[in-house]
Amino acid sequence: MNRLSQIAEWLIYGLFFVFCLFPLATSPLLGGVLLCGLIRTKPMDYRKSWASHSSVVLLFLSFFLIHLLSLLYTEDLSAGWKAIEIKLSFVLVPLLFLQSLQFRFDQLRIAFISGLVLSSIICIVHAFSISGEIGIGNAFAVSRFSFLVHPSYFGAMLVIGLCTLYCYPIKLTGSWSKAVGPLIGILFLFSLYSTTSKQAFISLLLVAFVVLIREFVRVKSRYLKWSLIVIPGAVLCLVFGTENSISNRFKEMYDVIQNRKAVDRASAESNSTRVLVWDSAIELICENPIAGVGAGDGVNALIQRNNEKGFTGVVEKKYNAHSQFLTTAISVGSIGLFLLLLILLWTLFKAIKTRNLWAILLVVVMVSSLSTESFLEKQAGVVPFVLFVSLVLFNKLPILQQADENKQV
Repeated sequence: MNRLSQIAEWLIYGLFFVFCLFPLATSPLLGGVLLCGLIRTKPMDYRKSWASHSSVVLLFLSFFLIHLLSLLYTEDLSAGWKAIEIKLSFVLVPLLFLQSLQFRFDQLRIAFISGLVLSSIICIVHAFSISGEIGIGNAFAVSRFSFLVHPSYFGAMLVIGLCTLYCYPIKLTGSWSKAVGPLIGILFLFSLYSTTSKQAFISLLLVAFVVLIREFVRVKSRYLKWSLIVIPGAVLCLVFGTENSISNRFKEMYDVIQNRKAVDRASAESNSTRVLVWDSAIELICENPIAGVGAGDGVNALIQRNNEKGFTGVVEKKYNAHSQFLTTAISVGSIGLFLLLLILLWTLFKAIKTRNLWAILLVVVMVSSLSTESFLEKQAGVVPFVLFVSLVLFNKLPILQQADENKQV
């Protein structure tokens, strides 16, 4: 039994390690952890865990069941079952946390950070390897750089990685020990810049805003308070006041917002498509407000509505709603949207109640990501989401508190 516990523990660490390296490996790793747990966990352990966390399990299970029940009125059952398969993590991960498995958050963060470091290095090496053919500027851009996983997902994980480094600093022994954390942070920031993901950069700005407010309240020195205002302001001026890929993308976004009614209906540009797709999505939600159109018909219904409205660029690319909140409302209606919001609000409540900054920043990143991307429609998004949120909801943050006591790597 002890050997099974050790195997399950290392599989969990492996699960956090492969988020951005091999997203497809998350399912077999999750299955391995569950299998080990089912073999060694006693019925009494399940009953004890259920008594403490039944409300959380029921919340996750309800979100899954609302998608499953929508198959009753879904026309495209093939797409419907695929959506159910992706949402299965909302059942499997709670089952994992009900098992009497032993693992530590400090080890999870090491595995997570290590996976992000390796992913970043691989992406940088790959970009340099293809720069001779397409140019250095094109190599370090969007999907060409983030070729392992979608740039928005990679960007979100990088921001969570930065939050982890801030809340749980890496401490090593040796003359260069203090430089390890900052160097990893610089690596993450460079990778984040190279993804040119607007969503990830917005998440970073929101996280930075929360952190700056916290530090501004904590520090006593007037000079330090001024530095918390001047230095971030100078960085923002440098980023947005010069010609670079990030500032150009935000300028494009600003132009689209300013000229929303004049957006080209044939456009397939990122900012324009969101304006067009969100317009169609809101119409579909208003027509099917309670139960939605079904888990398998959401994308097809959106494509059909975009086609009717003459949004040819969006139709050609077969874009989804580019917002998980809208995607959920289209597929399973206001009931599903309410359950998703309840998961986020409950997580935020637990984070504030326990005064855990990492958990608060996690909610900030997740809300930002879900607002501008259909984050829970792929394994690369849904598995990290459910696992990170479960760390907060199920354990009542004892694992996070343990990391405070033991920050040694």
